[in-house]
Parts: sequence; structure tokens; C-alpha cells
Amino acid sequence: MVELTGPQLFLRYAFPCAEEKLHAGKINQNTFDDLAATVKNNGLPSNFSLGYCFSTAVKSLDKFSKQNNKEMWALETVAEFWRYHHGHTGDCAVRRLVVFGINGKVITLNLDRDGFTSWKRAINLYGISLRIGDSITTHRGVVIEKIEL
Repeated sequence: MVELTGPQLFLRYAFPCAEEKLHAGKINQNTFDDLAATVKNNGLPSNFSLGYCFSTAVKSLDKFSKQNNKEMWALETVAEFWRYHHGHTGDCAVRRLVVFGINGKVITLNLDRDGFTSWKRAINLYGISLRIGDSITTHRGVVIEKIEL
């Protein structure tokens, strides 16, 4: 498994929102293309670029890190922020789910809420090595990371 840096993990979580930002005129096509290339090549995004493109999330991460006396861009801080303190609901919620099926890049996930089981699909955009039974997080229908519970 490839060890990510904090900024790389942050971009994995934030990138599913980039296309919406492009269409809303908050970032331009060149910026979107740069982000996409960074994701595709597993490159290291600059903190400035992340702050420019995802200012609200970066400000929230900064606030979270200061409140908890943690290094802002440390991998553990970024992971904890997105997994447990991101605070969004609906389509923007970060969910912890279990892999139930794999068909290429389409992953079927078990969503168990209040005793009712339902199924959700997500895209393995980042090519994470997954097996049935793995615990993962998703954001906006994209598999973000494999996690240990």
C-alpha cells in the first residue's frame, strides 16, 4: 500500500468536489486539469493550491488542528478531520462502509443504518487495492481510502 502524505489524502477527499467548483466558476479549467493530473499521478499538491481550490475545507482543517493542538498537514490530522469532523451531510458526507462487491472500478458497499441494510455504489477513482470485507471511506460517490476499524 502506498503511504500518502497529509496533502495527498486531503486532495483525495476534496477532489470529488472539483468538477462542481469548475462549473460554478470557482476554479478555471487549467486549475482543474492540474488537480486531475496531480491525482492521476499520485503527485504532491501544494498547500497553496489546496487552500485556493478548497478554501472552506482548508480553513476548517486549520481550525480543527488548532483546537486539537495537532500539526495541520500531518496525515493523521487530515484523516481524522475528514473521517470524523468534516461535518457535512447528504451527498457531501464522508461515510465509512464495507466493500461487498467489486466489478472493475465500481464498488458495491454495504450501508447498514438503524438495522436496515441497503446497497450503495462508489467509484474506485484512485485505484485502491480492495477486497471484499475491507472497510473504506467514501466522499461524493468516490472511494477515498481503506481504513482499519
